[in-house]
Amino acid sequence: MKKLLIVSCFAAATASTAMAEGLIWSGDFRLRDDYINQKETPVVSGEKLKSNTLRLRARLGAIATPTEDVKFEARLATSKGGTSTNQTLADSANKNGNYEFNLDRAVVYYTGINSVVLSGGRMAVPFVVVGGSDMVWDGDENLDGLTAGYKTTLSSTDLMLNLGSYQILQTKTATGKESNLLAYQVAAKQALGETKLLVHAAFYDFGNTRQVSPSNGSATAVGTNTTVAAGRSDFQVLNAGFQFDVPTTLPVSLFFDFAKNTGGKTQGKDIAYLAGLKLNTMKEPGSWFASYDYRNVEKNSVVDAFTDSDSFINGGTDGKGHHMVGGYQINKALNFQAAYFNGKALYSTALTDRKYQRVFLDLVAKF
Repeated sequence: MKKLLIVSCFAAATASTAMAEGLIWSGDFRLRDDYINQKETPVVSGEKLKSNTLRLRARLGAIATPTEDVKFEARLATSKGGTSTNQTLADSANKNGNYEFNLDRAVVYYTGINSVVLSGGRMAVPFVVVGGSDMVWDGDENLDGLTAGYKTTLSSTDLMLNLGSYQILQTKTATGKESNLLAYQVAAKQALGETKLLVHAAFYDFGNTRQVSPSNGSATAVGTNTTVAAGRSDFQVLNAGFQFDVPTTLPVSLFFDFAKNTGGKTQGKDIAYLAGLKLNTMKEPGSWFASYDYRNVEKNSVVDAFTDSDSFINGGTDGKGHHMVGGYQINKALNFQAAYFNGKALYSTALTDRKYQRVFLDLVAKF
């Protein structure tokens, strides 16, 4: 029995070592100085806010490929997730305790069908976006469910099709209704000489979103579309966009993203658009990039629980403004980035708006 126990322990240790050696590890750390300056005009309630907050984001992920057609990905991240994985440092509510480090992703991919990728679990948003647009999907957002992706190449054109079914909120009460998402997207990437064109069109059919609150880790964004009176239709969002990549001396990307909610009862505020450009890319040490976009996101155009969590006073919809960001690659593992938001959140009252400025200074390390 003793020999059998020793052999069993050795076999388990060997298997664990082999599995660990087969894992691909990755991670990133971001330290952010977050400055906000906002005020209401004309001053009705006297509301003004200035804050300077230190935040961090840490993520640790691993990928395993046990067979050539199966891949598993898992990742942990700070905070509670949703549209933000930022952890505020010296948070008064935390009372100097440890911070949360939670399951951010857990997904399995199957590639045994030619040109098709099937995935299930908690995954990164699998849809093509142009110019890194976060107008419909915040970059930190994940989805719970199933995705089928198809990709093929015809001549010099890459064609993509993505279909998905996701759970947003499950309820177990007699009167409660589940919130879900059915998603359909087609996309194409075409080489026009050295210039590249990316186009996509998608339809996102959200069911029963009224009970879904913004998930950016801040206070509920009162006045955005989750607070529309009971009885409004669910969101049925048409989304389309394009991106031109032009190989000039400094590579330039031009992009435009558009969304319209066709679900009805939108109070005539059902359109969102984002237009911008990006200069250069930040990859090798000494490289840099700069980008700019202008966005106008009407109140009921997209679901505020999933859109960018930084624009228009802690995220949500019903705002417009400018966004600029730049970065410099210090060495292979370290870079510095700075971002500036200048806009208006329009949801204070029918007669007022909130002017909004925000600055991020980020130090980012990756491995």
